[in-house]
Amino acid sequence: MQYVIAFVLLVLASACSLNPHPMIILVNPTSGQSVTCRAEAPRFFWAWGIGGEVAVERCAKQYENLGFVKSDDLKPEQRPVSPVLRGSAPGSELRGLNGTFSGVLQGSVGSQPFSLRITFTVAESDGYVVGTFATNAGASGTLTGKLDGARIAGFRARQVRPCVADFTGAVTVEDDGRVLRGTYSGDDCAGPVVATFAASRQ
Repeated sequence: MQYVIAFVLLVLASACSLNPHPMIILVNPTSGQSVTCRAEAPRFFWAWGIGGEVAVERCAKQYENLGFVKSDDLKPEQRPVSPVLRGSAPGSELRGLNGTFSGVLQGSVGSQPFSLRITFTVAESDGYVVGTFATNAGASGTLTGKLDGARIAGFRARQVRPCVADFTGAVTVEDDGRVLRGTYSGDDCAGPVVATFAASRQ
């Protein structure tokens, strides 16, 4: 019995030594944007330490795939830059799309209409666009495409929450890179989805 008690105390002591609030800050060296990956508090504090750190590392890995760097690993010479991209009209130019865009998402899923707030976090490199999206209803996922003049060609969005779904659509870049306006469609766990959005740079 005394060995069991000693083992339990050892487990609890180890859990307490873990970071009770796992958190990682990442920075995009190109845009200067920063994001924070943090764990939500679960039912048991020892799961918070172990499961929380795993969840935070998984979140950080997703952003690293988008070009973000952990703040602790950021090199002094890495400074935000603001690339300029040519628009489709003669003489027009679009600002680099790196940054955050927020706006309104409207459409229908199944037969039910919806209107939500949506936020895009976008990174652009050599004309290729990747990013993430999240709505105030809890939906989130990733996006990809290729900048072609004043539009994002081959726009695809993969929803990962509340269920996995793939959408395709068309996006235009307006007002010198300050506005993203688009449409997309596909099917998720609630039925066929058709939506439009307009989001402004923050």
